[in-house]
Amino acid sequence: MKIEATPMANQRPIRPLFILGNPRTGSTLLSTLLLQHPSIHVHGELFHSVENERKESHKLRGRRKTWFDPEVDDAIIFLDEHVFGVSTDYQDTEVSIVGVKIFADHVSKGGASHLFRRIRGHYPQAEIIHMRRDDYLDVLISHEFASRSGQWVSWSHDSKTRDEIPPFEIDLENARDFWERMYRADSFFALSFSGDKYFPIHYSQLSSNIPSASADLFSRLNVEPHEVTGATEKQVNGDDLDLILNLDVLMQEYSAFRRDLEI
Repeated sequence: MKIEATPMANQRPIRPLFILGNPRTGSTLLSTLLLQHPSIHVHGELFHSVENERKESHKLRGRRKTWFDPEVDDAIIFLDEHVFGVSTDYQDTEVSIVGVKIFADHVSKGGASHLFRRIRGHYPQAEIIHMRRDDYLDVLISHEFASRSGQWVSWSHDSKTRDEIPPFEIDLENARDFWERMYRADSFFALSFSGDKYFPIHYSQLSSNIPSASADLFSRLNVEPHEVTGATEKQVNGDDLDLILNLDVLMQEYSAFRRDLEI
């Protein structure tokens, strides 16, 4: 039997916030900045496609139910009861905005199916942040290094260095498929959630000027200004690119991809 969530009441203890996008686009940096604001709490990737990630890294902490099970849970009911129905952070501090990250590949099965369409109808007043990193080649390279090293976040306070990675090639067919999926997801988010509640944030602007970008963000969210600092660092630098054996060919393929899409 299909479970239908009832519409949210007009008066809620908090404002829902959705961070939409793709992996490796700066969503962790964005979340750490939002979490520094006393009026905002942000959860992780509650709908991650890997069950162990939902149970461990991205689980809800200090809640009656800690993780989403697409086999038995309905996503909207889960959000209403365990995410947006709680007006405190993990330290029981009252907040006015509660957010959650949802990536394009998190909503393909079970109780999370068609989640983006349902979000539009069920949370019409939700704040929508679309995290974008428009250089898809940079995203692909970041993804390759993270998956090969097993290090997905580089924290500013952590002196641990990344494990050495041997030289490698990136398959061109897989690369183009990666870029096409990113382009389709970004286009879908921009079209489906356009309006006064939709706010795109570009990684290049956020990472290059955190104070300015965060001030603009807090203004858009209608919360008081608050000083924040970056807690993550970029994981791939110029010297790392020498490890990609077919970088020149990969760059040519990406240029052709952009021409094909006229972007």
